[in-house]
Parts: sequence; structure tokens; C-alpha cells
Amino acid sequence: VSTAHKSKGREWASVKIADDFTAPRDTDTKDDHGQPVPGPVDEAEARLAYVAVTRARHRLDLGGLSWINDHPDGTPLE
Repeated sequence: VSTAHKSKGREWASVKIADDFTAPRDTDTKDDHGQPVPGPVDEAEARLAYVAVTRARHRLDLGGLSWINDHPDGTPLE
């Protein structure tokens, strides 16, 4: 067990992200389906999340970061 701050430079076979990373709050803007658009991802939190997820060598459980799959900034470019 480690924190993302203390994990820099280390690796583990599997990593599970805890619920420490909170999703950005929704804005008053709605998307094409009428759903609220989430606010931007905080840059410092994004850098810390990057450190956390890149510690896994074989298995990553996004857990507390799974909201990124539904965030517009989390959509991979094609």
C-alpha cells in the first residue's frame, strides 16, 4: 500500500487506484444528450493520477479514476 505521492519511481505488478481522485464537478452546460458536462480536470491532479496509473506493470484497476472514461477529456484521440 502506498500513496501516489510516495510511489514515484516505484512499480508494482498490480495497482488499484483508491477513491482519492474525485471527478470534476458538473458545469451548467449540457451535452447533445442533455447530460451535464463535467468541468475540466485539474492539471495537478492529472499529473498525480498519471504517476499513480503508470506504477502498474501488469494489472491496473482504475477504481477511483474510472470516471475518466466518461469525461470528455478522457476520450482517446483517434
